[in-house]
Amino acid sequence: METDTFDWYTDANEYENVEYKPEIIKKSLTEKFYDFMLYFCNYIATFAGIAVLFRYIFFFKRTEIDGISLDTILLCIVIHLGSLSLITYVIVFVSFLTRRLASEKFQKTMSGAYRWLALSLWYLINLYMVGLIEKDIKHYYLVTVAYLQSGLLGSITFTSVNIMLEYFCEYFIAKSLFTKMKDVNSREMILNRLKNFCFDLTEDGSTQTIENDCTFLGLFNFKKDINNSRSLIEEEIIDLRKAEDTAPGDVYFRKPQLESVAEAKSLAKDIFYKVTDGEERMSFDSFARIFPSTQIAIQSFMYFDTDDDRKITKKDFRDTIIQFYVDRINLEKNFITAKGFVDILGDCLRIVVFIFLIFAWLIIFGVPLKELLALVLSSALMLNFAASGIAVDLYYNLMMLLSHPFDVGDDIIIDNIEYKVFQIGLTSSSFLTKHGGKIKILNSVLWKKTLVNMSRAPEKILAFEFSLPSDINPVKLNIFKSKIHQFLKSRPYDFYEIFSLESNSETHINIDKLECALILRGKSYKTKAKKFTLRVDVIKMLNEVIDDLNISAKRLS
Repeated sequence: METDTFDWYTDANEYENVEYKPEIIKKSLTEKFYDFMLYFCNYIATFAGIAVLFRYIFFFKRTEIDGISLDTILLCIVIHLGSLSLITYVIVFVSFLTRRLASEKFQKTMSGAYRWLALSLWYLINLYMVGLIEKDIKHYYLVTVAYLQSGLLGSITFTSVNIMLEYFCEYFIAKSLFTKMKDVNSREMILNRLKNFCFDLTEDGSTQTIENDCTFLGLFNFKKDINNSRSLIEEEIIDLRKAEDTAPGDVYFRKPQLESVAEAKSLAKDIFYKVTDGEERMSFDSFARIFPSTQIAIQSFMYFDTDDDRKITKKDFRDTIIQFYVDRINLEKNFITAKGFVDILGDCLRIVVFIFLIFAWLIIFGVPLKELLALVLSSALMLNFAASGIAVDLYYNLMMLLSHPFDVGDDIIIDNIEYKVFQIGLTSSSFLTKHGGKIKILNSVLWKKTLVNMSRAPEKILAFEFSLPSDINPVKLNIFKSKIHQFLKSRPYDFYEIFSLESNSETHINIDKLECALILRGKSYKTKAKKFTLRVDVIKMLNEVIDDLNISAKRLS
């Protein structure tokens, strides 16, 4: 075995700052408030129960507060506040029992709205029970009923809002990230196969079967029948079912196959030496040993074979695996951004709903309609004055996030300048320039600009401009086209055979020379480095053909 001169670890430093940091799930304000209220109700109900028991044991004389017996007040506190914990535990218990029977859609809805549902049942039950003690609480009966009706209206409203946001979050994330999730899922499956080959290789060269391998291959927490004959592509990629401690709309991300750039480099090195037996380049036959079928090997090989010579260099193999890791990390960043937008939109919706609920509560408590209308008009004027300056920017921010024109890691062009998307925020986005600098642009400003997303381009095009003599022989022109076609046939993994040789523009009417444009269509997205290599090869081919045919054309340089 020859001495290895390739440095696997110190190169590719541009990725060293890309680290996997699992998101820490934080409780929302609603969850924190509900949990605090639950603890508060438990403590107050406990103290009230102790007081009732103490008065009962020691036979204290009857005490009244504003005409209502103190024992009645304490019992109402125990029943009213203590029933919240009981209802909550009953709902959680019923949800646990029906987990195997209910549909996943029902489980998701219950896990996202059970707190508001518990509050609705709490107010509803207490509204019924307060009718049984109408004579005991006397003149406080109407106020108590109004309080319980207001609470019931608010809890039912927010239960509906929460469920609606749940479905909107599912739609929004599926619409904005589904394609990228599907692509990253395929790459994670390739990495999983590489890891299985690296660590579970038997002496006879066959890979051991890992229990529940089908589920392990998935990037997200979607259930699969291991014996199911359907392909992984047909399975659901997005799953918004949540564990009990997650917020509405969360996607459960499995840990990435790789957790650092160093791990990616080590895996690339180990795999390369294991399948090549010390050779400098990896052939397709060696690469196919990793995968269970030739078809899967062919599809995976296309990710690594950058120059389509059916050989993989050490650098290409390592850089491709690192790029798989970076794409996986960028996907999670994109999800956090999308989820943050849904959270902000949900908070705004809850504020608007709460404002309308305030007026409904005032009506329930008997506030005259005339005074209420005056309050509504004055509030509307104040809100218009406060929000008039930011309404336009807020609209542009909202439209920018809804349209979702780019993701983290995409190559885009803004004002004829190329950038790579570094971070997407709710009000602004950050981009990396080709010199490594970072620039931040407000989303409201981006909405007004023309954006070209090269990573999402429906056609992967390479264009070349040159000039041909106006008196070129038609026979030579046909030979020229034939040579181009033969070149494209020799690069089946990079280009389609269909190409276009056309005029640069309809405005070019000069009869002294023909301004030409050669349009080649690539088969997949190419990095800038790969595009540069392809451009060098095409320019070399064109110059050689021009020289061979003795065409007095302007050579490409």
